[in-house]
Amino acid sequence: MRKLIPQDPTHIGPYRLTHRLGTGGMGRVYLARTPSGTQVVVKVVLPSLLEESRLAEGGTDYRGRFAREAELASRVGGFYTAEVVDSDPEADPPWIAYAYIRGRSLGEALQEGPIDPPSLRALAAGLAEGLQAVHSSGLIHRDLKPGNVILAEDGPRIIDFGVARPTEGSSMTATGHLFGTLPYMSPEQAEGAPLSPASDVFALGTLLAYAATGVNPFDSTSGPRVLLRLVSPPPVGLLASLPPDLRSLIAACWNHDPELRPSPGLIIERCARGAPRTWPPRLLPPGASAPPDRLRAEGPTQPPWPPWSPNTPQGDWTP
Repeated sequence: MRKLIPQDPTHIGPYRLTHRLGTGGMGRVYLARTPSGTQVVVKVVLPSLLEESRLAEGGTDYRGRFAREAELASRVGGFYTAEVVDSDPEADPPWIAYAYIRGRSLGEALQEGPIDPPSLRALAAGLAEGLQAVHSSGLIHRDLKPGNVILAEDGPRIIDFGVARPTEGSSMTATGHLFGTLPYMSPEQAEGAPLSPASDVFALGTLLAYAATGVNPFDSTSGPRVLLRLVSPPPVGLLASLPPDLRSLIAACWNHDPELRPSPGLIIERCARGAPRTWPPRLLPPGASAPPDRLRAEGPTQPPWPPWSPNTPQGDWTP
């Protein structure tokens, strides 16, 4: 969170901006307050992109993309993402206001190092429940990564539906462009093939591997190298130091056959029970207390994931 600079607007729509939260490929995000003082998050299109689309014939319709983002994020709503409060894609610049979620981004938290296996199980269960809600709403997120996860006190939230698409007819490419973040794509995304909700499960596996080891095994020094790694055999050797159940989970998420990846429901079933009831202190925002997590139900733990070994077939995740 940073103070506003002179080039920043002071108001967007009815909201008074107070701080900068970050800048992405399409927009800038601010912390703001409503006229009554309630905190919200306001995302605006970068002015340079609006000018570029105005001057370039056939350029990207950023207003249309913002309108779609607001509509798609509103489909999920509820507990699993930031609720859309208001939007105006026809404003100059276009903007979307989201409910403010108190918490750190997973990307920020992981800058301090990997997280422990119990917390990783809780993270896996919480994100799988979020993906279940996204997919039940008829959507594919297409950009699940640490920067798009907020660690709220009572569980993770999935944010940023800027490149999400309805499940039916979803494809990865348009006018030669790839949508998403390269090192967190699935092989079918990298190849421009039609997508299914299982593409988000592959990304979940990569996110969990990074959270556990501090390394994204698909990242590299250039885009073509990343794409080559995505379509090559999964780097399961990186997981050797993890507990067997987590190794098997991530390896199953990385199956190149989308139909053989575990469903979010199965991930919840295997990871939720027995996971810790709170985040460790370093994952919480300063001064936060951690109430019992909604996922940590009482009761016996589920059977473990099948033991993993270098010879375990991809997708061998069934009991």
